[in-house]
Amino acid sequence: MEGLNREDFPAGTVAIPCNDLARYHHFTHDLTLLDVPDGTVISMHRSASIVQNMNQIVEAMLATDSAWMWIIGDDHTFKRDTVLRLLAHDLDIVAPLCSRRGPPFSLVAFDYQQGEDELGRPLYHALQYDELPEHGLVPVTAAGTAGMLVKRHVLEAIGNPWFENSDGRTQNEDIEFCRKAADAGYQIHVDVDTSIGHIGVFATWPTRRQNEWGITFDFQGQGRNDIFIAGGIRPNDQGAPDTRTGTLDW
Repeated sequence: MEGLNREDFPAGTVAIPCNDLARYHHFTHDLTLLDVPDGTVISMHRSASIVQNMNQIVEAMLATDSAWMWIIGDDHTFKRDTVLRLLAHDLDIVAPLCSRRGPPFSLVAFDYQQGEDELGRPLYHALQYDELPEHGLVPVTAAGTAGMLVKRHVLEAIGNPWFENSDGRTQNEDIEFCRKAADAGYQIHVDVDTSIGHIGVFATWPTRRQNEWGITFDFQGQGRNDIFIAGGIRPNDQGAPDTRTGTLDW
């Protein structure tokens, strides 16, 4: 995507649903440098409830002229052109590749539902690193909303509440949003050419090197001192139980 120009896209809203001030300096650094169309606003809402934060952000966004919303948590790191790359696809909903920030570092993208658990919560099959194409877009059933770009008309079609927990206690607002979007007739895509890092002890990035997908551990403050593990941690991982039920760690 050479020659991306922010003047080619309409303004939108960068949504940051924090329950405290930004936890990681790497996030603050990347947000400061983020390239977005002129007129784009930063909307940060703070409370102990991610669901409440997200619904307040969407409600405020729809009261403006924002054409899109880009969702990003304060434990992520990203490249300067991430928003422009996603906007260039001109899709209803598109997300970058993202992994969980803890073991087994599985991808936060799910290609199909595979039944329910003992509490009746849906189980999802996580995309595997060795199933990813070399380039392009992958249609998915659901994905984490971290880094997800959503067009305004999708939010208008879904209606309030846009985000909620399926049973009032399980932290699966990402998956519930994807379910609502699908029910409204919208397809979710993942852009494998665009990835974001998930920050824990170190930042984890889905990465393609030497014609193979894997995970990179990026140790902050160490420059380019990172570790690449081809194929991910567990190539046949179906996702830890909380991942499969859509409980995602922000």
